[in-house]
Amino acid sequence: MGRFASGWIIVFLFAGIFCASAQGPYRLHMLADSAEIKSLTSKEQFSYDNRFTGIQARHKEIQRVLLIMYDMGYLAATADSMGGDSLSLTVHINRGIKYTKTRIRPGNVDLNMLSNSNLKDKLLYNEPFSPRKITALLKKILSRYENNGYPFASVSTDSVEISGENISFSIKVDKGPKVVIDSLIISGNALLKKSFLHGYLGVKPGQLYNEKQLSQLNTKLRQLPYIQVTQPQRVIFTEPGKANVFIYAKKVNASRFSGLIGFMPGSADGRLLITGEADLSLKNALGYGEQLTLRWRRIRAGTQSLNAQATYPYLFGTPLAINGFFNFFRRDSTFQNIDFGVGVRYMFVGTSYLELFYKRQISQVINVANVPQQALTRSIDYTANNIGLTLNLEKYDYRLNPTSGYLLNTTLWGGNKTMRTRKDVPPEVYENVRLNTYQIGGELKADVFIRLHKRITLKPGILLAHSENPYRFYNELLRMGGINNLRGFDEEGLYLSSYAFGNVELRYLIEQNSNVYLFFNGGWGERRTTENYLRDTPYGFGAGMNFFTKAGIINFAYGLGSQQGQAIRFRDGKIHLGFTGVF
Repeated sequence: MGRFASGWIIVFLFAGIFCASAQGPYRLHMLADSAEIKSLTSKEQFSYDNRFTGIQARHKEIQRVLLIMYDMGYLAATADSMGGDSLSLTVHINRGIKYTKTRIRPGNVDLNMLSNSNLKDKLLYNEPFSPRKITALLKKILSRYENNGYPFASVSTDSVEISGENISFSIKVDKGPKVVIDSLIISGNALLKKSFLHGYLGVKPGQLYNEKQLSQLNTKLRQLPYIQVTQPQRVIFTEPGKANVFIYAKKVNASRFSGLIGFMPGSADGRLLITGEADLSLKNALGYGEQLTLRWRRIRAGTQSLNAQATYPYLFGTPLAINGFFNFFRRDSTFQNIDFGVGVRYMFVGTSYLELFYKRQISQVINVANVPQQALTRSIDYTANNIGLTLNLEKYDYRLNPTSGYLLNTTLWGGNKTMRTRKDVPPEVYENVRLNTYQIGGELKADVFIRLHKRITLKPGILLAHSENPYRFYNELLRMGGINNLRGFDEEGLYLSSYAFGNVELRYLIEQNSNVYLFFNGGWGERRTTENYLRDTPYGFGAGMNFFTKAGIINFAYGLGSQQGQAIRFRDGKIHLGFTGVF
């Protein structure tokens, strides 16, 4: 928004502006007498474009070339027109004198705008500037004013003094009117409440105009999964000292419901075992960026789980969010686990965040009477209180079927565990056990989407986890396996205390929302409990597809796996069939 004025120094305005040239009817031809100047055009970084779509683009290209001259010390270089018609222009570059030292007086510049920097110190103590530093200084001064409420600020020179190869001048700043944000206006059918936008974008009525912040609005909006930006944002200056910000976005279906049916041989009499899963995810249903997730799973006969989570972001217009969760898991008639908690998130761009959370764990052996006494130490009743940190960073070009992007999710936690005695358990079971102990752990998940071709995407990823406590029981172990992490194995069929798995998936895109893929996953895992120690290197491979229909996305996968050194057997293959409805 700002501009430089007065004398030859006006060209510094164009520092950092890169030529936006393209094929067009407007032409440019540059001439130069000096061999040193001519040599600039022989180097790739100093070459100039000669065809443009508009007069303004051609003008910027001339200023870009002059800026190169100023960076080399030719502060008085000029581009003189030699004529032409309305479409073609010829200019002659005159380099002038090469200045080796320049002293700049601060003039009426508010030095607080420069914060603490070397440039500020040089101004205060009248130290000489190199030509390249002059450009950096003037750009910084202008940017600071533009980002602190003065979009029409201009910077010019005053009291110029030239002595041989030395030059000095004062900086004169015309701040222009002070501008504040009046309104943030949404154009389109995107469901976005003003309170959410104020917190997410950081733009609020009454706030000082900030050029840098406003230029990044669309970048931030594109990270939201439930809207699509339709055109660049606009700033309209209404009455003196006020500006309205317009954003253009439409609604995108991001909420989903999915169902999954699995078939696997697993019962003792050889009959086919049917498993199931239902997943409901509501995103931004009310326009506040909120999210509600419900997930039910029946992994095998008598074993099922329920997970619920609710997140409400940008409380009171701040970048803070509240997150609550509840998880229930029951393994046949052996034990059941319940954990619940609450977290406070600091929201970054899109769906990325840093969360501090508290989690309460309760585990109970269900029917001790049916468990042999010698096996009672395999699982035990306990409660635990934990605090932890989660960092989640994610960005995709298209969330339903990414071709580029990444996901990084890592959690560190720790707390105390209390093992509870039971009257129906013999006292000798607890004789050599400390009932109050510590526990710590961490997990990491990372995926990257790499576009190899217009229709081919490579997706490598890793899964890491480790936990420590002096007395680890079977009902405390991490559950792995299945369509969501280790394909080719039973859903949550691997009980581990630590693991390190890698996976790679090669996708071929049939259309925007459909693909077929090949996958391989495997690695290392161990189970360290009070009962025993087990170590294994399982691996699995297979193929699958995601097929888009008007009703939703059909998911199909077939995987084979090997563990404990067993050979691959096709009759043990796992088939996963699912459906995802997006609304």
